[in-house]
Amino acid sequence: MTSSPRQASDLAVFVNARRASRRCPDKMLRPFAGTTVLDLFFAKRPTLDWPTLHFGAHEPELIERARGIPGVEVFRRSAESAASDADPARIFEILRHLRERWVCWINPCHVLLEMATVRRAIDAFLAGDARSMTAVVPRRGWFFLPDGRPIDLGSNPVDTAQAGALYEVAHAFHIYESRVLLEHGKPWSGEPGDPALFPIPAEQAVDIDTEDEFAVAEWRVRRRAKAHDPSGLAPIGASRAREDGSP
Repeated sequence: MTSSPRQASDLAVFVNARRASRRCPDKMLRPFAGTTVLDLFFAKRPTLDWPTLHFGAHEPELIERARGIPGVEVFRRSAESAASDADPARIFEILRHLRERWVCWINPCHVLLEMATVRRAIDAFLAGDARSMTAVVPRRGWFFLPDGRPIDLGSNPVDTAQAGALYEVAHAFHIYESRVLLEHGKPWSGEPGDPALFPIPAEQAVDIDTEDEFAVAEWRVRRRAKAHDPSGLAPIGASRAREDGSP
């Protein structure tokens, strides 16, 4: 007996946001390349071409930012959800309110991630039979285990450009079954194929967790914008940041 084909209506797309980052406070709403990280994400969201984005937030400033944006449905997180760092079921309490079987979580702090890349992953997941999927970046080089043993990837002993690759989870997006995370505290089993690996370009895997990463990501976003508009006159995103630097 074969299972029914997956449909787009079987999958919900969602984002979680909060202001209480310990390593890079208020990174979502601080001035960033003429806009903010959150506004930059909302500006590129339509290119995902998905009917609804579920946006989970607790702080009024974040909720107000999303209010009125077409196709964005706001879910008010509890204070406990926004403050939690270690309890997946609490962090992702939004999953209990989504009726779709599968979800695609997108990290809005991946400021160079293209929504077309996410859409290709979603389409691949819906067309296949993988239990879950995650974005990965191929890393080529020489790798060793903690005890000093090399990982044999058929590496060229001289030229690392010809070395074999390991795949690093990018934390750019994950696709999984809601029930699995809520019941087991993780989105997949970790067995081969669960998750399926979806390689993305390294230049799109730019996350912001620290102050240094915030500065580097801002520089890269400005550089890309200048490459598209050498005059520097075109706006980078739909900014709502005030000129005085406050959100």
